[in-house]
Amino acid sequence: MTETNLQEVLALVSDVYLVKPEHVITKCRIQPLPEARAVICYIAAKYKLGTQETVADFLNLKRSNVSQQVDKITDWRRIEPQLDYYLSRIEEYLDRPNIEPYYVMAAVLGGYNE
Repeated sequence: MTETNLQEVLALVSDVYLVKPEHVITKCRIQPLPEARAVICYIAAKYKLGTQETVADFLNLKRSNVSQQVDKITDWRRIEPQLDYYLSRIEEYLDRPNIEPYYVMAAVLGGYNE
C-alpha cells in the first residue's frame, strides 16, 4: 500500500462520489455526503490510518459515530452493488504501490491500464 493519510482518502472518496472535500466534512445529511463520510471511516479503519478519535476529529464526528459508520458500511457492502463497486475501486488504488498521483482518478474510474 502507498503511504496514505486521511486527507488523501478524503480527496479520493470525494472524487469517487463527485462531491467537494469540504462538503464531506460538514454535518450535512444530504446523500451522498453521509455515505462518503462512512466510507472514509471504513477505509481509515481497514488501513489503520488513525485512531477512531483522529478520524472523528478529521470528519467532525463523535468517536462513537466512527465505529457505527464502519459497521454500517461493512453490512451495506454485501447488499449494495454500487457501494461495493466504489469501495473496490478505492481499495484497488490504495493497494497499488507507488502509483503516481496524476493517475489517481484514472485508476479509480477505470481509465488507467498498467
